[in-house]
This record gives sequence, structure tokens and C-alpha cells, in this order.
Amino acid sequence: IDRAAARALFNLPAGKPLIAFGAVGATKDKKKGFHLLAQALPLLVEANPNVEVVVFGGEQTGAAGNFGTTVHYVGYLNDSYSIAALYSAVDAFVCPSLQENLPNVVMEALSCQTPVVAFNVGGLPDMVDHRQNGYLARPFSVQDLSDGMAWVLADEQRRRQMGQNGRLKVEAEFTQEKIAVRHQELYGSLIQK
Repeated sequence: IDRAAARALFNLPAGKPLIAFGAVGATKDKKKGFHLLAQALPLLVEANPNVEVVVFGGEQTGAAGNFGTTVHYVGYLNDSYSIAALYSAVDAFVCPSLQENLPNVVMEALSCQTPVVAFNVGGLPDMVDHRQNGYLARPFSVQDLSDGMAWVLADEQRRRQMGQNGRLKVEAEFTQEKIAVRHQELYGSLIQK
């Protein structure tokens, strides 16, 4: 979705770099890592004072007031068009989760050509290729998470290439057809044993 149109849809600023964070219970579920993001954002703002944050799937909390930048809370998104529009509106998506399998939010962001910054845990390295379609930070390093967001934002051409790489990764490895074939192969190998 066109970035300018997507930003207008959510009343987001046109000329600012935007980082998105979202999950069900985004600001309340400790496993989603909002508390680590809250520590990383002031470091990012030091390096990039124009950056703003977009939070979806969570409510504004008292703990979310000291980032040194504007935080846009867009609430819960319930339809695929709104979700795709939000990913299209931002420059990067951050997934600071403490544990994950293959999170839908990361797959959705990559599908919308939005680079992802995440900790190198669980199934995230199966989706995010370090410095190819995003950035994998050392687990639970607030500084490296901030550095990863800054690195993604630093070069617009590189960011666009990472977005394209993310979309290609999803199409090559995670379509319903590809997953169905993998399941068939797995079941076939189990039956033969």
C-alpha cells in the first residue's frame, strides 16, 4: 500500500521515520518485550531525534511516557487491510519478544516489505535474515536492539532493498502452498518409518 496514503489513513506524520510495535496485549504481556523496547527507544531517539513510534494491539500505559518522542497508539486492528496499511505506513517493525515461535506480526511485516528488528531467539531467525531483511539483535540487549533500529532507519535505499528481500523470503518459504508441501513431505517421511 502506498506509504503516503497509509500514513494519512492513520493520521501519522508524513516526514518522520516511524517504528511500529504490536501484538495482542502488546503493552501488557511481558513476553512481548515492551519493557525492553521502552528502554531501547530513548537510546534510539538520542541517535535519531526525529523517530516516532506506532503501537498497535495495545493500550496506552503509564509506563509508555518517557521515550523522548511521540508515540502513536492506534489500538487493535481487526481486518487485513488495516493491518497491511499500518505495516506499509512505517519504516520498520520491532519485535522485542523474549520468546516466539513464528509470530504472525513478523510474517505480516515482511509480507508488506517492512524490515523487522528482533532479538535472535526462537523462530525469529527462521524469518529474519540478519542485515538482509531486518536485524537480529543479541538476545535482550537493549543497546543492540536500539542499534538495530538505528541501522535499519539509517539508509532509505538499503531499507527498501531489505523490504523487498523480506517479501521474497515470505513468498519463497512461507506461502500456504509451500507449507502444505512441507507438511506432506513430513507426513510421508513419518509413514515410511
